[in-house]
Amino acid sequence: MFSYGNYRVIVAKETAESFGVVLTGPSHSGSGNIIARYDNYETAKAKSELFFKNFVSALEQGYHLNTRVFLHEDGRKVHVSNAIQNDRDFESLLQNGEQLD
Repeated sequence: MFSYGNYRVIVAKETAESFGVVLTGPSHSGSGNIIARYDNYETAKAKSELFFKNFVSALEQGYHLNTRVFLHEDGRKVHVSNAIQNDRDFESLLQNGEQLD
C-alpha cells in the first residue's frame, strides 16, 4: 500500500487470478476506484508503484483526478491510463496535456 495525504493505492485480490490496482481517497466511495486489473500479483504490485509515483506527481503539479482524467485548472487533461503505462512519458503529458475530446 502507498499513501499520500488521504489517498491510498493498494493491490486488491479480486479472484484467484485477478488483482486490481485500486485508488481510495476522500472522493471515492466504498472500496475505491479500480485503475486497472492484472492476472498476477507481481505485475499488479509493479503497476501500483508506477501509478502511485505518477499520481503524486500529477497532484503536486496542480492536477486533480476527475473519474478517469487528471484535470488541471488551466484546462490541461491527461487520461488516467497514462499513469500506469511504462511506455509513456507521463511527465511530458502533465506538462503539455493531451487531446481527449
